[in-house]
Amino acid sequence: MSIIERKEREKEKRRVSILRAAETLFAQNGLHQTNLEDVATAAEISKGTIYLYFKSKQDLFFSVIENKYQDYIVGLEKELDKATSLEEAIRFLVKYQLMHSQNHHHFFRIMMSEQSKERDAAHSELQRGFVHKSRLVLESVTTIFDRFIPSDSTSFSSDTLALSITGTINAHVMSWLISGKSSDLDQAEKEINYLIINGIRN
Repeated sequence: MSIIERKEREKEKRRVSILRAAETLFAQNGLHQTNLEDVATAAEISKGTIYLYFKSKQDLFFSVIENKYQDYIVGLEKELDKATSLEEAIRFLVKYQLMHSQNHHHFFRIMMSEQSKERDAAHSELQRGFVHKSRLVLESVTTIFDRFIPSDSTSFSSDTLALSITGTINAHVMSWLISGKSSDLDQAEKEINYLIINGIRN
C-alpha cells in the first residue's frame, strides 16, 4: 500500500468515526442540543478536525441522514429482490419500512422536527436533501414493482403504487410519533397489507 493510499484510508476512517459519533449524539439529543465540541470529544479528535470533513453542524447532520437513507435503500433493495410476485414485494416493503421506522425512530423524530421549522437557508438545503432521498426510495421501489406490473397495465402504474404504499406507511409512522404511543407493528402491517393488496385485486 502506498503512502497516499494509506493516508486516504486513514482519512476515510476518521470521517466514519465522526459520522458514528454524530449519529449517536443527534439521536440522543437532537440537532440543536448537539454541538460540535461534543462530537469531537466522542470521536476523540479536535473540533477543528471536523471542519476538514464537514462545513458546519448542519452539513454533518445531513451527512448522517444521507448515510441512513443510503443504508435504508441498500437494505430495502436487498429485501425486495427476494420477491417472486407483486403481493410478496408489497408485503416485504411494508414490513421492512415499518421495522426500519421503529428501529430508527429517533431520526424520524428529528427529521419531522426539522422539516416543520421556519425555512432559513440551512433548513431549505436540508429539506431539498430529504426530498431528493425520498425520490430515490420511490425509484427503488418502482423499479422492483416494474418486474411484476405489465407496462401496458391500465389499472395502476408502478410509481403510483409505490407512492401510495410509502405514503400510507409514512402517515402511519408520523401519527405514531406524534401521539407518543407505542405502535403495534404486527397489527399495522396486517392492516396496511389488507388495504393495499385487496385494493389492487379489485
